[in-house]
Amino acid sequence: ITDTIEQDLELPLFTTDPAKTVYVFHCPPYFTNLDAIPTPRHVGSKAIRKFISQSQPHLVLTGHIHETVDVTEQYKDQINGSPCMTAGNGEDPKQLSVLVFDLYKPMETVKRRILTL
Repeated sequence: ITDTIEQDLELPLFTTDPAKTVYVFHCPPYFTNLDAIPTPRHVGSKAIRKFISQSQPHLVLTGHIHETVDVTEQYKDQINGSPCMTAGNGEDPKQLSVLVFDLYKPMETVKRRILTL
């Protein structure tokens, strides 16, 4: 592990066959539907966005910005054809958001909210 996300993403662990890889990043890529906060502004990682743009992975799942789905009203985006998604649980502690997807058809992913007691 190196000092920056950008350096980490250059390691063979991340660069081996990205077209057949599902990446799970805590931080979303910059300037997408997945990194918006209410101010409004984008707070995602520019290094992750650059990596996705250049590597074109099969699927990217992210988290961190829980309110982004409430802000953008979207739970997915694409960067150069690579689908990127987040469940975006938002502020309601009685709801759990989940993504249901077919690994072979990631763009057909649906988001579901489950009410908890």
